[in-house]
Formats: sequence, C-alpha cells, structure tokens
Amino acid sequence: MWQFFKKFKNFARERQLIGPGDALLVAVSGGVDSVVLVDLLRQVQSEWKLRLKIIHLNHGIRGSEADRDEVFVRSLAKQLQIDVIIEKQDVPAYQEEHGLGLEEAAREVRYQFYERILAETGFKRVALGHQKNDQAETILANFLRGAGISGLSGIPVRRGPFIRPLLWASREEILRYAGERKLDFNEDTSNADVGYRRNRIRHELLPYLEKHFNPEIVEHTSQLGAVFSEVESFLIAKARESAENCILLQNQSKIILDIGKFSKYFNIVKKYILRDFLQKMGVESSYLTFKMYETLLSLVSKGTKGRKIPITPDVTILVDHAGLVIQKTQPFQNILLSIEPGQKYTLEEYGIHFLSRFSSDPREFHRFTDNPTVEWVDWNLLRGKQLSLRPWRQGDRFFPLGLGGQKKISDFLIDEKIPFHERKQVLVFTANGEIVWVCGFRLDNRFRVTKATKRSLELIIDKIGY
Repeated sequence: MWQFFKKFKNFARERQLIGPGDALLVAVSGGVDSVVLVDLLRQVQSEWKLRLKIIHLNHGIRGSEADRDEVFVRSLAKQLQIDVIIEKQDVPAYQEEHGLGLEEAAREVRYQFYERILAETGFKRVALGHQKNDQAETILANFLRGAGISGLSGIPVRRGPFIRPLLWASREEILRYAGERKLDFNEDTSNADVGYRRNRIRHELLPYLEKHFNPEIVEHTSQLGAVFSEVESFLIAKARESAENCILLQNQSKIILDIGKFSKYFNIVKKYILRDFLQKMGVESSYLTFKMYETLLSLVSKGTKGRKIPITPDVTILVDHAGLVIQKTQPFQNILLSIEPGQKYTLEEYGIHFLSRFSSDPREFHRFTDNPTVEWVDWNLLRGKQLSLRPWRQGDRFFPLGLGGQKKISDFLIDEKIPFHERKQVLVFTANGEIVWVCGFRLDNRFRVTKATKRSLELIIDKIGY
C-alpha cells in the first residue's frame, strides 16, 4: 500500500499534474478507480494544500443502479468531508437528438458537464480515474478502427484541464490498494455487457492476447502508447514550426500557404500542418481520414490550379495562383437552385453534382437498385411544376417511401442515425415546394414510379470525384 501511494505521488510530481495549492475537481463515478483516486488525493490534500471538490454525473442510463451510485458518491463526499456537485442528465435523449451512439453521447455530455463546472467554480483542473488497463483497451480499440499516431497514443496523461494521475497503475494494483485500505465502491454491471465494443475488448480480446500471445500485453500496449505520444508531441511541434515558414496569409476565414515551401516537407509533416490548420477552422477529426489526407497531398503534388477539395460543407482546400488555400465557404443554407430536367449542376464548394435525365423505358425505371444516390420519379407528377434543389429546413415534412405516413425530415434523419454535424449537408429536391426526394436518403412516396408510369425522370446526386 505504501509503495502504491509513493508511486502515485511521484507520478503526479514528475508529470507536473498537481502542484501546491491547486484547485481540483475530482470526477467520482462510484467505481473502484475513482474511489481510489479521491482517497489518494484526500491523503495528500493537507501536504499539497489542495482544494478539492467531488463532481458526479448521473447519466440517466442505468436506472436504479445509477441512482444507487449517486447516493453512494454523496455519502462518500460526506465521509471524506469534501464538497460535492451532483447532476442528473438524460443521455438517451441527447443521443437521439444528436444522432450519436450511446457511448459517444455519454462521453460528450460528461465532458460538457466537466467544462461547465470548471467555468462555474473557477477550479483549474479535473482529475479523472483512468488507469493502465483503460489505456491498453483504448489503444487496441483505436488500432482496430485504423487510427493513426494520435489514436495509438491512447489516453493522454494531460489534455487541457483534464489530468489522469492513475494512468500508471494497473486494474489489479488499484483493486489491491482498495482492499488494503478497505475502501467501499460500487460495481457497474454494464461493464460486463459484451454488447459494448469496449467490454468485448476488455473481457474477450485482452484475455485472449494475454493467454495466447503476451502475458504482459497491458503493460506493453501502455508502453507503446507512451512512445506514440512522444512521436505525436514531436510531430505537432515540428508541424507548427514548419508552418511558420510557409504561411503567406492567415485570418479567421482563410489561410494561404506557399505551396513550394510546403511541398518540400516530409508527407507526415504536411499532414500535421494541414490537420492543425483545419482544426483551427473548426473541422472535426472525423473528417480527417487517411483517404482525405492522401487526396490532399495528391492535390498539392499535382498543383492543378483551380482544383477544389471540399473538406466539410463550409471548409474547402484549393490550389490557385496564390498558393495552397484553406478557406471557409458559405453554408448550404444559402443554396436555392432552380432545376431544369436533363441538365447537370455542380456545387463545387460543397463537392456535389446534381443531374437528371428522362427515360421512357420501363426496364430502366422499374429496375431495383439499392443505390441511395439515384432515384426514379414519375415525370407526369412533376410536369409543369417549378423544380428546385435546396437544403432541408426545420418543419419540412414528407411521405417517406415504405413508411406509410408523413414524417418530419428532422425526425427521419435522427431515425436514420445521420450524425448531427452531417445533417446540415442534406439537400431536398422539390416540386412547387413539395418535397420529392430527400437527396441520397429517401424518395417521397407520392412521386414514386408505378405500373402506370409512362415516362420517368432519373435523379442523381453525387460527390465530386477526388
């Protein structure tokens, strides 16, 4: 027990996670990791002159078990004589509203809670109970989804105001310490549910790797994360240093780089320069895929002037006479196109082609296809009407093919699990204001082709090829 306590103090000091007089919020779920963390901090509170406050979020997911955890944390805070802030939020409702997975929604709500309490209390840091096994699980999960250096770095010891003073300790060490200290804690039964990807890694993959490949897999995976973390830090610093040498213009809506100087760097440095600038433009990491980086580097190497690559609906990269330009563009809400059948329309800023063509061959428009970017509609139902392409709006309704009734587009996109940040990109094709097609997703039942259809209009929406 003494050795564990000593390792904790040394780790916190060496990594400069906690300093004399710090004001720390301690996130306590009620599980063993967070209970051990707050116990350790309570022991050093006087020596390090710390201000401590416990925070706990009831996610509203696990019913009575979550309420039990809330009662436990309140009692623990009273026992330790530490102030506590407890809130309850409806994560399932947030999940539905934003079209996220449950784990992702819970994480977003949790960190929003942490950041808001930091602002309200004036405290400077949040101590979190992640440990070495969490690190190994995270790195393996990121590896399996094809992550790069950043993902293989795993959980950072420190990120902004968030610190993880137990990241050096294994789950076994923490349980042993809790037993020796006779600490009470709660078990989260959902941790045993292998329906969650994280739990399958914890209960199935890691034990298999330990038994058949490497009994030290947790330790070695954690070490791998530390190596990649150092590489990541170096590349970030190198990219920022290199970027300074090729910036021609930088403001809130546009960055121009000297393409000649930019091209001389190693590809990995170029990628990190682009990542840094794109994130400053508000681009989420989910857009920055391996394929996207390869596309951007190809754009630079070819140097074709006027060629544009849409990153998001409002951020574009192009090459022009000035250099490599990263710029914010106008959002979809400003688009309203009158559509003439048989014509092709290019919305280059947003990376979209829209085209249509007539057919009087039933073999074409009665042919089944599961391609969501192509639909056939009965031309007789569109003839003489004003045809338009525009973004969907709040309150828009249509009759989705196959659902047998009317539905708000907002509800339809939630049901289809379209990520929140992608919904504003969705366009609708209309006839005299009536929605014919939620482009790329679902046809309106009223305009479908039937056995009586003599002439059809094929509608196609496609991304501009890279």
